[in-house]
Amino acid sequence: MGYVMNAIETYAQQIRLMFLVFRGLPDSGYALTAQVVGAISSFLRAWKGVGLWVLLMLGAGWHIAPAVAAPFVYVTNYSDGTVSVIDTATNKVVGNPIPVGTYPYGVTITPDGKYAYVTNWGSNTVSVIATATNTVVGNPIPVGGGPSEVAFTPDGKYAYVTNSSDAAVSVIATATNTVVGNPIPVGAYPYGVTITPDGKYAYVANYVSNTVSVIATATNTVVGNPIPIRLYSYGVAITPDGKYAYVTNAGSNTVSVIATATNTVVGNPIPSGSFSWWVAITPDGKYAYVTNGGSNTVSVIATATNTVVGNPIPVGDGPSVVAITPDGKYAYVTNGGSNTVSVIATATNTVVGNPIPVGRGPGGVAITPIVSEAGPRLARWKQTTALPKRSAAGFLNGQQLTIVGGRAYVFGGRNANKTLTDVYFSTVNADGSLGPWAPTTPVPFSFDQAVVTVGNHLYLITGADGSKAVYYAPILADGSVGRWIPTMPLDPSRQDFAAAAFRNFIYVSGGNSGGTRDFVKFTSVKPDGSLNPWMTTTPLPQPIEGHTMVATRGRLYVIAPIGAVYYAAINTDGTVGNWTATSSLPAAPISGYSTFKLNGYLYLVGGNPNSTYYAPIQSDGTLGAWQPTTLLPATRLGARVGAYKNFVYVAGGYDGVNFFKSVFYSSLAARIR
Repeated sequence: MGYVMNAIETYAQQIRLMFLVFRGLPDSGYALTAQVVGAISSFLRAWKGVGLWVLLMLGAGWHIAPAVAAPFVYVTNYSDGTVSVIDTATNKVVGNPIPVGTYPYGVTITPDGKYAYVTNWGSNTVSVIATATNTVVGNPIPVGGGPSEVAFTPDGKYAYVTNSSDAAVSVIATATNTVVGNPIPVGAYPYGVTITPDGKYAYVANYVSNTVSVIATATNTVVGNPIPIRLYSYGVAITPDGKYAYVTNAGSNTVSVIATATNTVVGNPIPSGSFSWWVAITPDGKYAYVTNGGSNTVSVIATATNTVVGNPIPVGDGPSVVAITPDGKYAYVTNGGSNTVSVIATATNTVVGNPIPVGRGPGGVAITPIVSEAGPRLARWKQTTALPKRSAAGFLNGQQLTIVGGRAYVFGGRNANKTLTDVYFSTVNADGSLGPWAPTTPVPFSFDQAVVTVGNHLYLITGADGSKAVYYAPILADGSVGRWIPTMPLDPSRQDFAAAAFRNFIYVSGGNSGGTRDFVKFTSVKPDGSLNPWMTTTPLPQPIEGHTMVATRGRLYVIAPIGAVYYAAINTDGTVGNWTATSSLPAAPISGYSTFKLNGYLYLVGGNPNSTYYAPIQSDGTLGAWQPTTLLPATRLGARVGAYKNFVYVAGGYDGVNFFKSVFYSSLAARIR
């Protein structure tokens, strides 16, 4: 290290932040060859007086997670020990700088966009920032010496961290934010790291060894021999198809291309620019953007021909890292010498707007994804395969359409003055539509009934005409329903009750049995599918009939026609605790509706008046405010309603005059987070 320090003092005495040099040079654990020392000295002579940026380039890093848009840019400020956040809508810094560890180096965003992982080169840790609040969460994660860059597996479960001083890679389990296993030995001074799109391999650029190591993520061991590259390999990026890895060679002003199928260099090194430092590839894989620290420019390589296209793009002083927005429209470049970020429009390859001021020594940069995710609002309703017969649920207050193993089932019900025992099932297609309905074993009892599912068995709970009967039937491998078998009856008989299942328990509440009732009964399922005796548990807060009940997250929810909503905890023995009122329906009274749970929300669909609402289920069991969403195309009372994955189905129903066999379906509307 003395050679390095002498070179710094001789050729760049105006630069007093000597620790920065260490970011790109070996420590005392490595012998400095005459070639390395000569290269360092030549470099410092050539760039004496250019300022702090020369040294800052040695520690910048960036990775981008797949996404559909890019609202925020995270930039590490090495000299300030902070991270700045830029809003891409305005290209201005938002909020105060976020304090992290000593000498923050690289930054990477988790694939879901929820966290930014920051390597702290000076404190040998990784800080985790929650992007929702822009605050550090938890304690810094201890890793190896001189942590530099981070790359995530596509599922976000593991983060791979290069430890430049230790010639090793640490692996963090993101669920616990702890290091798992032993450090993985690689080459001397590993910096850049990226992971193949299939998550099987991590490619690590070894700065001093002039090689690339390949780690098999299944075993966390290096596979094959190190791949020889040109002088001072630092940045590495993989094409979206996973076929090629582009590696910057800072010492030879070139970019090398590795074929990942054979892990060999293909073609000649691509001349890119003076001190080629970092590389980022556009989402379509057509172009690679390379920062040239020696000429304050960015070069663009066409990956189809592996040649530079157009003229170098002038940016700020000491460009070190480049990040491309997920839509491919803009490239953000950190300028370590001018403490700014430049923005390049990729359509014209020109800088747009003024440089964005950030903190001192900007290096690493990461762009948060805006993740496209489902719901909670429902998309436009569409029609799919109609039921074979016009019908509605027996109670006319709706019941679940049961979906098991990708198949939808409807049971019995009524059609005008006629009661039905038909059972049909249909396959759910990948796009959410339903296949043809096929008949299967009819139910032994028609009219008022409820059906719930536990495991691979269906349970039919009757209630009309004084019936106390309960039946169960297996779902067979071909999707058909087996023979219905009598099991433990429910006493007393009742109509207009609600039923739900949670784990191994089945619950029935309220209804009319010589008057509106408040009782709640439950049973459990035996290993053979039959039921244990029914038992009584905490009654409803008031007598209710014509209501619905949903079991989710260890609680029962009762939604009453008068608009009242109650919930109670399910105990481990199946009993329920006290009932508590929560957010009422915004419109009441309502009749003939159905309810279901999906993705952490309760939904109410159909009924009279035609209604569609959803409410978030809070961690304490309460519901947030009910919000309206897309109405059904027509009024439907007593429709069979069910949910599967992100799809919702409404089958049949009654509008007060006519019965229907139409089936509507919707999906949770995509939202951008």
